[in-house]
Amino acid sequence: MMKRIKDALLLFSVLVRTRCSFLVNKSLLPDSGSHPTKRRIIQCAVTAFGMLLSAMVHSAVKSDINDNNIAAIVGGEAITAEALEVFYQQVAPGDFRTTRESVLRDLITNRLLAHWREQSGLVAAANPVGFSADVAVADQLNGLIRLYWQKPLERWIGEQPGGMTGFAQKISILAQDRLTELLKNKSQMSFTATEQQQILFSQTVLLTYRLPGEKTETITLRDIYDRQNVQGRIQLSQATPTYLAGQVEQLLGHRVVEYWARKHSGLMPADIQSMKRVLIDRRERETVLKSLGLFNVMHSSNLVLRQLSDAVTREEVVNYYRNKKNEFSRLDAVKAFHLQLDSQKKADDVYSLKLRSNE
Repeated sequence: MMKRIKDALLLFSVLVRTRCSFLVNKSLLPDSGSHPTKRRIIQCAVTAFGMLLSAMVHSAVKSDINDNNIAAIVGGEAITAEALEVFYQQVAPGDFRTTRESVLRDLITNRLLAHWREQSGLVAAANPVGFSADVAVADQLNGLIRLYWQKPLERWIGEQPGGMTGFAQKISILAQDRLTELLKNKSQMSFTATEQQQILFSQTVLLTYRLPGEKTETITLRDIYDRQNVQGRIQLSQATPTYLAGQVEQLLGHRVVEYWARKHSGLMPADIQSMKRVLIDRRERETVLKSLGLFNVMHSSNLVLRQLSDAVTREEVVNYYRNKKNEFSRLDAVKAFHLQLDSQKKADDVYSLKLRSNE
């Protein structure tokens, strides 16, 4: 109940601040009339505020999308029916309560938060150890396509001469001594290429390939470097040819999937863009919630919570503890052991032996 109220308050704030309009295609939500609360985009607690907010949002929802390929339009950007179906299928197997409407509500909420983040100028904190945002989103989108179109994708690749490796024209993985020369790195804990190294990386072609009907393209050492997180860059700096070859093969597969999605999947460009935008919106939502202190539960890792914590005096902490000691009681603990044997007979014998030893 409290979570719904918080969600409603947050979304209400976003709606007011962004003045972002959205339309919903109700014809794509056949279950929307089976329960009164499902007529609304926002499910609020049954409170006066919740009822008021629901009425305001419901009045903003219109059913005038006549294109069955579009599930909703938020701030002028479409959430396509195909994208909605993909993300519904991603969640539905693990939760029988999930409906297309509930998924669409979440997608709209994330889109509104993303619009608010863009208009507010809020900047996401840099992540020095993770993948770049572009790489992370591209990999997630690639993974979705591989997962939901696995059979037709594999069938198409199998029909190509030589399969996946048949696209390669020239492989130029460098020997370890040459890699060591290019990837000079004094630190074992990190690796950040210098500007001069990055220029050399761009000039170092590792693979030349060609996809059907496309021009010849390359994969360079710079392409591989740019796709790494901090652990990958450290691994790359160790100048191991086998690791580099694996990364080249992985990137070629990534590009083949992108090509297939554009040319042979039956997906419209708007569907691919919509799925990509949904993944971006998820990251934007995380940025907004972190800025509000609602994402991290540990104050040490969240600026907002850390500021609130610093404002609390030691005396206040002591008084809170004394007045609510029952909240800090320690539960009784027991030690448990797990024995795994290779047959039921052995398990029964051990159990019987243990019972006799306790007699």
